[in-house]
Amino acid sequence: MNSQGMFLDDLSENVDYDAADYPVYIRRSLLSSYVNHSAPAHWHNDSEFIYIYSGEMNYSINGEIVRLQAGEGIFVNARQIHFGFSHEKECDFLCVIFDPAILMFSETVRSAFVLPLLSNSELPYLYLAHDEGWQ
Repeated sequence: MNSQGMFLDDLSENVDYDAADYPVYIRRSLLSSYVNHSAPAHWHNDSEFIYIYSGEMNYSINGEIVRLQAGEGIFVNARQIHFGFSHEKECDFLCVIFDPAILMFSETVRSAFVLPLLSNSELPYLYLAHDEGWQ
């Protein structure tokens, strides 16, 4: 099974970043490379983007299911229980996991943009549609 890192008993994931000095993980994967076309349910202190190149997958965030198709994506806020799965349909997708600290390059950006996003309990995820230009 593919895995971004190590999963602990509390469902948290210790993300295996691409470089020790830059907390970002980027992979293109096929959902069929996961056992039963499903990643394990997990959470981490990082934020995550998923983009669908082809096929489709269901994505669970805190128990809410979002269907993603080619050209669509999702941003998952930090500390949300999430996983992608499919009922044996193939999905080619990009996964980007990053520590939000990399966005905190100034106190202004940190306090005005990053911290309000991370602390917003009303925004566990953001669906990214292919027909919305800004997305």
